Amino acid sequence: MRSKDLCSRFANALSDRSQNSLDAYLLDFYVRNEREAVCRYQGVTTLDEETEYVIRQYSYGCLGTTIEWILGKNGLSVESMARYQYLCMPEILKRAWMADAGSMKGPACRTES
Repeated sequence: MRSKDLCSRFANALSDRSQNSLDAYLLDFYVRNEREAVCRYQGVTTLDEETEYVIRQYSYGCLGTTIEWILGKNGLSVESMARYQYLCMPEILKRAWMADAGSMKGPACRTES
């Protein structure tokens, strides 16, 4: 499937504003995965308030710019998007993902209720 066709399908899915919307799911996915990576890296099950905020701030930004890209609101290439998202990534997340290197070992964070 061509990139333009894929973006069109995602744009249609993103237009849904229901309780189970795609953007809400993606935000939960971003935050959960970032949180779990940092918990594994730090060997904890609960993160401090600052780290939680950093994760949410970065996740919201990544999702927002990705949605803008899908909707054609910026002309960046996929490679540029990935590079810029990495450049904007907070150091704690860079260290966590580098240490993680695909491993799913260690404690998982408790999820918020």
